Amino acid sequence: MAFIPTLNAIKLVLEFTIASQTVVVTISLGKASSVTPTDLANACNDGIQWLATELMPSLTDQLSLTQAVAYDLSSATAPVVFATPGSPVVGGDSSPALPNNATAVISWRTSNRGRSSRGRMYVPGLPTSAKTSATGFSSAFLAVLASAGAAMNSYFSPDGLEQVVISTHTGGSPRVAGLAQPVTSVVVDGLFDSQRRRLAGRGI
Repeated sequence: MAFIPTLNAIKLVLEFTIASQTVVVTISLGKASSVTPTDLANACNDGIQWLATELMPSLTDQLSLTQAVAYDLSSATAPVVFATPGSPVVGGDSSPALPNNATAVISWRTSNRGRSSRGRMYVPGLPTSAKTSATGFSSAFLAVLASAGAAMNSYFSPDGLEQVVISTHTGGSPRVAGLAQPVTSVVVDGLFDSQRRRLAGRGI
């Protein structure tokens, strides 16, 4: 598939290990002007700080962050920056982990409607303490997810970055350039979801 550029935008990838598997979470960020290598470094550091403060304390201690990678999306050959945590970033819940494919969903909403205007994060490393039934999470865990999602921009905005949803296709066809829309609200799904690619041996 041909690369579709998105101007003034960053793809931030947070990479983890759990049960000898690699799992990733992707965050899209926008800027009012062209992205610089300093912006990429700031995105990595801000993302690590957000994760360590807002989310990891409530995830299984079997989950650990290995690195953050920030890509300038202006072209297929634009810069990329890698960063590793200065100190270990691991989950803070010692209860047993749910199966790797089990995930919770944080939905990012913009001011517009339609699939191109919504994004999702599939949270890895869920502890058994987070569930209250075979299909649902505790209200306390859902509150953590909602709070973490709502707090994200406060970590990036001091560096001139904001969370966005990026659409590279519309009506099944590729756009000439990606469309970045600011995230305006966060919705948390109370039911278990699944990521088959996170099952043992399935890849990332």
